[in-house]
Amino acid sequence: MDGATAMAKLARSSFSEDMDLPQIQCLTDHDEILKGIEAAVEYANAELQTTLKNVNCNKVLSIARHSLPDFLAEIDALPQGLTHGECYPTHMGRRTPEGPILFFDVATAGIRPRFFDVQGLIVDHGEPYEIDDINRVLKQFWDTYDQDVSYDSFCWEVKRIEGFIALRNIGVQLDFLHRSIGEAWQDAETAAQGHIKRIYLSFKKEDEVLTEGETLR
Repeated sequence: MDGATAMAKLARSSFSEDMDLPQIQCLTDHDEILKGIEAAVEYANAELQTTLKNVNCNKVLSIARHSLPDFLAEIDALPQGLTHGECYPTHMGRRTPEGPILFFDVATAGIRPRFFDVQGLIVDHGEPYEIDDINRVLKQFWDTYDQDVSYDSFCWEVKRIEGFIALRNIGVQLDFLHRSIGEAWQDAETAAQGHIKRIYLSFKKEDEVLTEGETLR
């Protein structure tokens, strides 16, 4: 069993209202998301601003100012499920070669949109949207989930979640850039370049989603 299969089985797990798990609401992130987008557009970093010239940041900001509450409420209204919250490959593993896949760092677990953890399949250690064949891993998750959900409906829900993650990631990465936070094995310049790249990729994802007609409405 691989990561996609394990995540799908977690997503389809039953849960009851008396379980001691928080109900995570995206709408509570509204102010932080908007502040992060505004700060990124205005941030006086020459390399960041040069990189962002290739995407329409002002369009993302304009639509977010107008319709972000409705978009976040739409995410919160999606069918709910048991989720890890930060279900990346580094947070899964086996104790033995033949043992079951285990989830680590489960402090983020909660009730969220049922396909929230799918974003962990298409983000490779913090480098979003660069996997060669995203459709392959999405299809594998969907095949395992097997809950009478059409593939088109599944992909639509995943797109909404992707949009939320990208919006939220802009402010998070900008904060890391501002405070010069990187991984232990990185020097300051490499860390900064990584944060700039992730801000760019997040804006690019939002611009693509909006261009395709998946507007924040």
